[in-house]
Amino acid sequence: MLVAYTGDAKALLEALLDAGFMDDDPLRIHHWEKHNGYHVSYAERAKRAALARWAKPPSPTPPLKVPDKIVPDPSIASRIASSIEPVAVLLSSLGELYNRKPGQHPTNTEERAAADVVRRQGWESELQSILRWMKATKAEDRKFLPQSVWGIVGEWQKNLDRAHTTKAVPERRFGVRGIL
Repeated sequence: MLVAYTGDAKALLEALLDAGFMDDDPLRIHHWEKHNGYHVSYAERAKRAALARWAKPPSPTPPLKVPDKIVPDPSIASRIASSIEPVAVLLSSLGELYNRKPGQHPTNTEERAAADVVRRQGWESELQSILRWMKATKAEDRKFLPQSVWGIVGEWQKNLDRAHTTKAVPERRFGVRGIL
């Protein structure tokens, strides 16, 4: 495999032995230790280190104390539950824009970015602004919009700024010299 030879293996071995690249007894690469001594020294050092590690007595560990009854902290559980629901709401409403199937799970990256977004004060109104902006954009201008849920959530502030600063397209009027 190393020399990418696809012919007869015995013929290759005979050629390497005849050329002096391989030694016959024992079968090995000629002068391996001389030309690649660092491999030998690293292998020996690794063996010594492993033997030293295994020779050490195990460190004493204190006995494990198991509490009689574990009672979860209700404030932690409510915080976890309250953060999961808004993330799901955010990702499902954005997923509708990209025709995601109802059972399709978001990626871990999308979930982390969405969790950052829902920590923002007033993220619901920001979401509505972004949704209005996305739906109001004409088909020919959609190439400039984020192309995925991650594109929206990953760059939330940039997309929110775009949604708030979009200028209305001026109405075309007919003037003396044609279209103004």
